[in-house]
Amino acid sequence: MKKMKLTPSVRYIVKNLVVLAGVSSVIVFLVNVNTGYNLLVSKLAQERLAERQYEDLSYDQRRTVKLGYNVTYLQLLRSRTPETAVILMPPDSVFRKTDEAHAFIDYWITNRGWASYFVYPRRLVYSDDLQAEPVVRPTHVAIVNDWGYDKLDYPVDKRYAYDVMPF
Repeated sequence: MKKMKLTPSVRYIVKNLVVLAGVSSVIVFLVNVNTGYNLLVSKLAQERLAERQYEDLSYDQRRTVKLGYNVTYLQLLRSRTPETAVILMPPDSVFRKTDEAHAFIDYWITNRGWASYFVYPRRLVYSDDLQAEPVVRPTHVAIVNDWGYDKLDYPVDKRYAYDVMPF
């Protein structure tokens, strides 16, 4: 029985090195041509820098720094309602006011899925959508820029611009 050579030939090694160099060149070219990769790398670097800067803060505090007053308001809703609450939210027009004093400047709070994430397991029902889901009965009303006090069946002595009240 003949013994086989275990060492590859020089030609085989050169051929594989040329293919490796070609594939590497194509990958480098595609990464440099596609600006999305550069954007992704710079965004990840910014995120890592922010993580180091705010590493002593809690998760909720970091979300507040990153996402602003919207998260603070949703945390207020979460802290003042039971987990089974169904919260009536104002229409989008209340959040999208153009006056200078309005706190909701990026309008993410009108994105139903995004806002629901921060108050889960509570359920948010926007008044715009209430006609589509007449079966849902809200247990609380979100007060935004004094909107919502008129929905209550009882008088409120002390009114706040941003609050949550039970029905």
